[in-house]
Amino acid sequence: MGAAIAVTPWLTGATLGLGAVNTGAGIAQANSAAKAQENAMRAQAEQQRQLLQHQYATEARRRDDMLERAQARARVSFGSRGLSPTDGSAGALLDSIETQAGTEAADARSLFDWRLSGLDAGLASSLARIDDRRSDLLSGAHRTLGQVNQLLRWRKGMSLS
Repeated sequence: MGAAIAVTPWLTGATLGLGAVNTGAGIAQANSAAKAQENAMRAQAEQQRQLLQHQYATEARRRDDMLERAQARARVSFGSRGLSPTDGSAGALLDSIETQAGTEAADARSLFDWRLSGLDAGLASSLARIDDRRSDLLSGAHRTLGQVNQLLRWRKGMSLS
């Protein structure tokens, strides 16, 4: 019976030691997977950012072209009536077209900024969740290693007795 009692702490220590090694390997693997996931999320967010920037630039060019065409049509119309584009109502109409285009451009910029902000917030939230999982994993590993250390101290005390 005495031999069984003497072997039990050693087996328990070995089991916990192997558990600690497995925990360490699991942490490294999970950390590597988390880093890969972070990199993939960042790359996807960057692609979405570039797509939004491209869409915004394309829309801005379209608005500018429409403004130029609208102003050109108005000038032709005024010219065919013998009016100067700077005279009274003709000038007011051209100013109105330009003001409306400026408002539309400001609205488009606001929408673009809002979309980018949402993209950034989504990425930050996803990265925070990954960090939380990583912290939980490290806390669990720390507890396991603490238990192994405690058992080793207990075992050392048993062998001194």
